[in-house]
Amino acid sequence: MLRPKVVVFILNYNSSDFKSIVRKSIESALSINHPSLDVVVIDNASSDGSFETIEDRFGKDIILIKLDRNHGYSGGNELGFRRYDDKKGSPEYAIFMHNDFIITNRDFVKDLIGLLERSEDIVLAQGLNLAGDGFHVSDAGYFVDWNFSVIRRYNGMQVSECPYKSSFISYASGECFASKVKVIREVKGLFFEPKLFECWDESDLAFNMWSYGLKSIFIPITVGLHHVSKSFRKVPDLTEYLQIRNRYVLRRHYLSGMIKALSTPTFFMLSLPYRPFQGFKGRIITRAFFDAYTQNIFCSSVKGLYNPLIVMPKKLSYVAYSSFVPSKLRRKILDRISNLTVTDDDLKASLRPFTVLADFYIK
Repeated sequence: MLRPKVVVFILNYNSSDFKSIVRKSIESALSINHPSLDVVVIDNASSDGSFETIEDRFGKDIILIKLDRNHGYSGGNELGFRRYDDKKGSPEYAIFMHNDFIITNRDFVKDLIGLLERSEDIVLAQGLNLAGDGFHVSDAGYFVDWNFSVIRRYNGMQVSECPYKSSFISYASGECFASKVKVIREVKGLFFEPKLFECWDESDLAFNMWSYGLKSIFIPITVGLHHVSKSFRKVPDLTEYLQIRNRYVLRRHYLSGMIKALSTPTFFMLSLPYRPFQGFKGRIITRAFFDAYTQNIFCSSVKGLYNPLIVMPKKLSYVAYSSFVPSKLRRKILDRISNLTVTDDDLKASLRPFTVLADFYIK
């Protein structure tokens, strides 16, 4: 029986400070148990010698693509995929992983790709990603709530504490996820919007798919370890700017109706501590909001009819109070949501596809 072609894409940029982790990451990708597999390292014009180090060690075993400049996570992965596609043709499935992620389960592809092959309406899938200590969870996918806040599922829990259940998720973690290439390219036209550069890039992909009724899912298999790198921490001000700008752009682009109205108060209140217009951080906030309004970031990203998967409490008093008065109650609500499992029945009963009302009580 022919096995589908799978390609693993790893983005690299100035990684010499953690080169031993990058080496293990690439070695782990090469160890994946799948007969039709390519490993591609995309280099974002590294200037610290890390590209040459990777080429010397792995040049015969991987496909190396060197870009002309730093295009960020979004542009780097998108351009790298296109160049691979031009040379080798499109694979059936693509796996995107960070260069600080080390695969420990050589057979995870069988489970993720097998699920994608069996399910016509599921296009993105991930397993359980552990922190570098191997005992605690980094994430089991992400939920987004009615305020467009990100909730990392099971984060910090021990593996033994996690429910052994599959769950639909708002989006899959960029640490390591599998994707159905043909459907995504037919619907969205591209994987990642290069204008995002960094932050909320994998979110945009999943939200766009949800808007057409195409789903993201977590399945309870351990995939590997995530060692947080220093590659993007070198520009923290840029990171903060992109976090705010891209979050606001995606909120405007993908939310509609009641959910968009509910998200507005908290979204603006969370920026008040930064004193917009005043001080360095305030100027970053102000510029991010201004650019989100004025830049045509989504020139190529047409969306469908639905909201992405949004989770909110069924008890509307929780929603109202935590939206207008950020408090300990909000923290408790987010903790409850992080442990939820969203099933097919939950999606069918959603308020408006795909707004899931979670039924829980908080003292």
